[in-house]
Amino acid sequence: MSGYSAFIGKEIKEQLRTYKVFVWLTVMLLFGIMSPVLGKFTPELMKYAGLGDMISLPAPVFSDSYAQFFKNISQMGFIILIILFSGIVANEKSKGTTTLMLTKKMSRTSFLLSKFTAMSLLWTVGYMVAALTTIGYTYYLFADSSMNGVFFSLLSMWLYGELLLSIILLTSSMFSNLYLGMFGTVVGCGILLLTGYIPKIKIATPLLLYTDNMLMIQQNIGFGTYWPSVLSCVLLTAVLVWITCLLFKRQEL
Repeated sequence: MSGYSAFIGKEIKEQLRTYKVFVWLTVMLLFGIMSPVLGKFTPELMKYAGLGDMISLPAPVFSDSYAQFFKNISQMGFIILIILFSGIVANEKSKGTTTLMLTKKMSRTSFLLSKFTAMSLLWTVGYMVAALTTIGYTYYLFADSSMNGVFFSLLSMWLYGELLLSIILLTSSMFSNLYLGMFGTVVGCGILLLTGYIPKIKIATPLLLYTDNMLMIQQNIGFGTYWPSVLSCVLLTAVLVWITCLLFKRQEL
């Protein structure tokens, strides 16, 4: 694990230099503010747009805020995450800087784990900014605000984000091209989506942590029901990182 800590610092500096930190934290803050606002005022916006008579919307409740939050994170948030990090290994391989790093007594495993750690730190900090902002504004805007099921649903989406990062690391290390890495990540996510259609594994697929967030809140369902999905998500994340390290050791750089 030689050089692991030092390279994490190098990765964070790289994130700052390329404005990834600024972009990600800004987007996450906007999601945190926009989600409660859109959840609260969408019916009024529809009314002012002249669609109030065409579409009948129920009175907004606090869960609408979290519905908007999870929609933002699971769609645009994850797309931005893929764009930001799909070249995390591929770019350095194409430039030849990977070989330079690995000749300075750094193991290939340390090289990859430091990158995964740096990605996880940025994802976690940004996600916390968005989640805490959403919680605060939800309590401010909605009189019926409750935390029932909220913490576990937020944790579930965070865990799925970690799984996504492990897929990004794998595909980026497999290719020396940014766009091939992106394509590989999309394929990996597509395979995960397919697990939701296989009856025998559907109840334990990590996909439920991505799709059932609002059900967790609305029915106050927690770990007792979703522990198979949590366990499979954690294990699959670890296995993908391990496989990435094994494959990377055998690559000619």
